Amino acid sequence: FCRAQWSPGRAIVAIAFALSLMSKAALLTLPVALLLLDCWPLRRVERADWRRVGGLIAEKLPLLMLSAGAAAVAYAITSRNNVMQSGEQLSLGLRIANAVRSYVLYAADTVLPLHLAPQYPHPGGAAVGPLFYVGVALLGAVTLAAIVYTTRAPWFIAGWFWYLVMLAPLIGIIQVANQGRADRYTYIPQI
Repeated sequence: FCRAQWSPGRAIVAIAFALSLMSKAALLTLPVALLLLDCWPLRRVERADWRRVGGLIAEKLPLLMLSAGAAAVAYAITSRNNVMQSGEQLSLGLRIANAVRSYVLYAADTVLPLHLAPQYPHPGGAAVGPLFYVGVALLGAVTLAAIVYTTRAPWFIAGWFWYLVMLAPLIGIIQVANQGRADRYTYIPQI
């Protein structure tokens, strides 16, 4: 790392980030979200300037290492305490189907927050139903629209990928307990 990466300001950010990871794993993907902010609204990188992108990634590397360490510790603790569901109980396919379904339901609850609950049971086989297929189509369509309108509406792609990235560690691909989703996870993705 160059000397500028270890400035007092960056050290304070790394310490604050480490403290946040110790309190809740919801911020595991924050370094990736900060890269999104570098693109818009900060506009620290132009479209084809890959050297600048490399520098921005290097700038976030200490935070990425903290995230990786926190993820490894969280995984070890939950698997050691038998909190995680085994693949025999919930296959990877069912967890992915529930993740797609949950992305759509979280977005719907953001727009129209009715009938919220502290947590919802995992739908099991029902995760692969009409809402899953609608979810795949909606997620694909919004992602495609965000990419197509990148130059005209950079805020759209930044916001959409912020939502996807910040919700990723909480979406249930790695299943903890029997919950399908929980509204309390959406406070940062909804930003």
